[in-house]
Amino acid sequence: MNIKDVAKHAGVSTATISRVINNNGIVQNATREKILRSMEALNYRPSVRQQLRAADVAPIKYKKIALLWTTGFTSETARVITIGLSQELKKIGAQLTVDYMTEPEDIPQCLVEGKLDGVIIHGNVPSQAQQKKLSNFPLTWILQAGSADFGDRVQPDHYYAGYLAADYLLKNDCKQFCCVTYDGKSSMPMYWKSRSDGFRNHISAQNVECKLLTCPVQNPEMDRISSTKKIVDDFLAISPRPEGLFIANDLGDLIHNELLCRGIVPMKDVLIVAGNTKAHPKVVDIEFYSKEIGQYAVESLIWRIKNPTMPLMTHSIQPKLIIPSV
Repeated sequence: MNIKDVAKHAGVSTATISRVINNNGIVQNATREKILRSMEALNYRPSVRQQLRAADVAPIKYKKIALLWTTGFTSETARVITIGLSQELKKIGAQLTVDYMTEPEDIPQCLVEGKLDGVIIHGNVPSQAQQKKLSNFPLTWILQAGSADFGDRVQPDHYYAGYLAADYLLKNDCKQFCCVTYDGKSSMPMYWKSRSDGFRNHISAQNVECKLLTCPVQNPEMDRISSTKKIVDDFLAISPRPEGLFIANDLGDLIHNELLCRGIVPMKDVLIVAGNTKAHPKVVDIEFYSKEIGQYAVESLIWRIKNPTMPLMTHSIQPKLIIPSV
């Protein structure tokens, strides 16, 4: 009995089997459980050699990886991603350096010194001067690809998140729908648009209309509050009022609280799907697997170090809905 037999029995690749054995990559829970059942059914026990982590023999010289944000990013998602990165790097005895490139002239000292094995990056397209420095290192984009011209990608399937949101609301007998996102005039991350596109396209496929409410990307926080009030004003002015609301951007908590202030109870008066929303009463949340994205980003970077001439790779991770208990 060998790893190929387990892969055939479980209906997955040997690479996926290896990830489960070594616990060094992202595998969906359902797939992991199926593999474990196959291993038990076949009485398969991996050898010590098979359990050696690929990361333990990773060809890294400096044992130092940089995480660079090209936008100011201090959210809970960023924190959890950083935890995932750090945990995976500890397995190979590597350190994580975190820095920012929020202005075109920002060149982090770690890039100047050059003693890095690779870079993990999130945000907008860097300036030409920054790209020149980045080109010296293997690079993986996380959450969104600021540039399609260089670097591998580890990101959630944002379009599918919108699809899941629409599917949930349709299955819960909603007849009127509304989607909130940022407008196309703003320098918004493309994943907001991907989420709203996935939602609206699935609704449209059912020959149902979806109202789209947009606002500009604004800072500081007071501007966000002002935009939220306008969004809720527009939402309440829709007749008949939508029964299902998808908040594709990061205004979920603000919209939730504003609705409560107007006497509209989320999940009672309107069903809401929104990512990373912590307000109560709980709405349908979206699990984007932030920690796993951080872990997989390290795996992607190690793969790139080993395979510098291979074509660019995109690793897309399917999200899931977290439906609150009644």
